[in-house]
Amino acid sequence: GNIIEKNGYALIDINEVLEKCINVIHFHKGCKYITIQKEFADELPLVKGNNVQLQQAFINIMINAVQAIEAEGLIKIESHYEREKKHLHIVITDNGKGIKTNELKRIFMPFYTTKEQGSGLGLAIVKRVIKEHKGSTVIKSKPNMGTRVDVLLPC
Repeated sequence: GNIIEKNGYALIDINEVLEKCINVIHFHKGCKYITIQKEFADELPLVKGNNVQLQQAFINIMINAVQAIEAEGLIKIESHYEREKKHLHIVITDNGKGIKTNELKRIFMPFYTTKEQGSGLGLAIVKRVIKEHKGSTVIKSKPNMGTRVDVLLPC
């Protein structure tokens, strides 16, 4: 097993984390026809991180993607290693209904939500977890085109 430090940090294979999240998401998509397309780079360097927190962050991003898709759509999940910057780049894209520009500015605020149900904590948690892992999160979205979330994590 992994050697786990006090803060619950261990060396983690990010592709395994994403794989686990995808398994969780299969249950969330209900009766929607959603294709999940994976493009994982092989032999990525390990990331020092908290497995549970990282899963929580990526699951939140994926749930948002599922919720953005009305009836059918595509969620694409990619992982790359950017050697010169020494970080992992994870991209999660959906072709759902997208986020309006004025809402995009507020999307990381706790309790901000465009959904009737839901606390809106999803993306605030994502941002906090990735920041604790010394990474960064960028969201781009176009109404009726979809949303793209880029997560950078040092490795």
